[in-house]
Amino acid sequence: MRIFVYICIFLLVGCETKSVYNHYSEDAARIKAAQSEKIIQNRQAILQNVSLLEKAEYFEKFILKKMHPTHRFSPKLYSKGIPGKLRMDMTGLFLSALVFKYLATEEEKTKKEILKILESIYHADESNGLDGFIPYKVKIENDKLITSSNETHINVYTQLLFAYIPIITYLEDKEIKDKTLRHLKLILNHLQKENFTLVDHLGKEVEYSDLSPKFFSIQRNRKQMLLVFLDLALKHNILPEKQETLSELRNDLSENGYEEDILNLQVKFLNLEFPTHSSSWLNLKNSFIGYHIDHQDYYRKAFTNLFDKYRDEENLLFILMEESMKKTPDVSKEYIESKLAEFPQNPTNHEIINSFNPNIDTLENAPYTKLKRELEVKKALPYYQRPMRSFEWKLNQMRVDGNFKSTGNYQYTGIDYLTAYWMYRWLFRKQL
Repeated sequence: MRIFVYICIFLLVGCETKSVYNHYSEDAARIKAAQSEKIIQNRQAILQNVSLLEKAEYFEKFILKKMHPTHRFSPKLYSKGIPGKLRMDMTGLFLSALVFKYLATEEEKTKKEILKILESIYHADESNGLDGFIPYKVKIENDKLITSSNETHINVYTQLLFAYIPIITYLEDKEIKDKTLRHLKLILNHLQKENFTLVDHLGKEVEYSDLSPKFFSIQRNRKQMLLVFLDLALKHNILPEKQETLSELRNDLSENGYEEDILNLQVKFLNLEFPTHSSSWLNLKNSFIGYHIDHQDYYRKAFTNLFDKYRDEENLLFILMEESMKKTPDVSKEYIESKLAEFPQNPTNHEIINSFNPNIDTLENAPYTKLKRELEVKKALPYYQRPMRSFEWKLNQMRVDGNFKSTGNYQYTGIDYLTAYWMYRWLFRKQL
């Protein structure tokens, strides 16, 4: 009992609360808050004159205009209009937005862009060996694609699968499906050769990316990813020569309770919460991916159980992902469109301080995540009022202040908006 008390004291003493007062005196903070209000008003004003579709077209046009004509990769942000480092995760997310768009519209020019990005991702894999281990970042020199960073973790594959699974499950287009399956075969072959432990181009095990079967592991998120990869390989017979071996492994996982283990992917202890929002975002995406491979109920339950922990945040992408698991969406179009309408057309990293606004109710005792916490509201603020980051849906939706001391020199891609907007259009295509 004494040891338990010591652990509790250690955890609580080690916790940190991030606040505007870590950066400013109260007088200085109030001046910054007034400046924030002007930025928020500007974002609101711009939104008065743009439709949801026009906003989507603006973001897509901006992204495509900044891309190389052949090597189609997206950055995380732009500085003075110049793309930052080209990233595999952001490219996968942009691809997913285009896939949902094509599912909704069957637009020929969207198909052509999807094919270009699929080919680009394949060439990126080729740039470090064409073995299913994808580079994390690439660069383009003299029109040649070069790997600039191989520090890929297994969660980057989640971003690709978020686009790849809707392609092979719902698209009828053979050309797109064949290119996708070609790369999936490389990925699955690479993983199964190493007993589902991700190794890099030099054969070195990648940190936080060991999915190998462990029947006494507490890493339930990794168990979920292993289930996803195995269900994918078996459902689509992607590695026919390994089908029997993979089927036996899959049966072993079931016998050892893997499906039950993934039904609880969050831990709360006292006022501590694990994992972070960004990790839960990945876990929810993997549940979404797993469900759309073969519509198995354990993935839907895993999604719902975890989403219930965050339901009060009204994360729009989470809501849409859940609706995709129903025969017919039952959330109202009006609600979704009202949320999409809040998303700023000029998302930047400007400092935003809302905590002096008397109209905002904040929580007195927000939970700690990874021994840190930030000021939270009781009800999520409109998107245009929040301190923005590169991908809204992976963040704490209850945040109040952020981007301290930032001058707004970075512009974000809007891929987060595109993903939510086109998923909405796909889910409601019969009703629009």
